[in-house]
Amino acid sequence: MSKTFTPETIETRSEISNRLLDVKKRLNEAVMHFGESIKEIINEEFGDGIMSAIDFYCSVDKVKGVDGKDRVVVTFDGKYLPHTEQKLEHMVSRLRLKEVNQS
Repeated sequence: MSKTFTPETIETRSEISNRLLDVKKRLNEAVMHFGESIKEIINEEFGDGIMSAIDFYCSVDKVKGVDGKDRVVVTFDGKYLPHTEQKLEHMVSRLRLKEVNQS
């Protein structure tokens, strides 16, 4: 049996691109909307710092909601990096320059 392709059954590149763009828009919208709250929770749970994109994992799961409808669960699994105070006296390049100037 051979497949028959008609203009109605062929998805164009722009249609595929638009669907991808829609998903990216919704994810961006959710992160922008909840970003400040997520940041506050990270700071409350871990201290002052950020979730890094280094050694980062993301998973997408399908679950049933309480109403029986499908729901999407997106999990961001990123390494926590605490903010550190950077002091001038700890700058290796400055220490070396000081040593050179003293000799």
